[in-house]
Amino acid sequence: MDASILRDWTTPAYQRVKRNSEENLQTHLFFACKIKALVADYTQSANDRAVYPQKLRLIRDSIDFCLRRAHGYLIDGGFKKNGIPKGGFYFEHTTTKHGWIFEHLIPLSDLRDQLIMGALEIDEAIYPPMVVLSKESNQRLRPREFSAHNPEPLFPFRRYVNAGIASDFFRFDEVAPDLTRLERLASYRLDDHYNFVRGLGILSSNS
Repeated sequence: MDASILRDWTTPAYQRVKRNSEENLQTHLFFACKIKALVADYTQSANDRAVYPQKLRLIRDSIDFCLRRAHGYLIDGGFKKNGIPKGGFYFEHTTTKHGWIFEHLIPLSDLRDQLIMGALEIDEAIYPPMVVLSKESNQRLRPREFSAHNPEPLFPFRRYVNAGIASDFFRFDEVAPDLTRLERLASYRLDDHYNFVRGLGILSSNS
């Protein structure tokens, strides 16, 4: 402890950051670098028999934290639609008495594990399908078979279909007539989402 610093302590005043394309880019690069290092550490540690499971758990938790923060800043904070006070790539078209949530269409634990196992690239994990969902519909996802995992990873919206959510859904750009009925979303593939995101200029063609 340095008492000389604490004796005259004043709370630092940090520069306020304004959200813009440059700040989004810096956020993306920061989290991509951190996540890349964590995934490499996890892969190396998982192959080391001397490593305790707790370290692996802490690395998974750290990846979850980085992904959640990236999603919150780059997606939740980056898109707005029709007065709904949240952002996302997909929006439930319904009325709600209890508000909205920012929902991971791919449960976060699945997303992290798919990243670790190489099924997803880092940029794909940073920009997954995120949904502005009513809290009423979210209640249908509470049973563990819907909340913890998506049994059909290539068809992410089938989790909603199987949970009995019967609303219309719209994509952020509002030019996807094939997405206006939930039952049609059952055939919407994960690579359809990433092609959509590439069309927004967010992901490179290599991701």
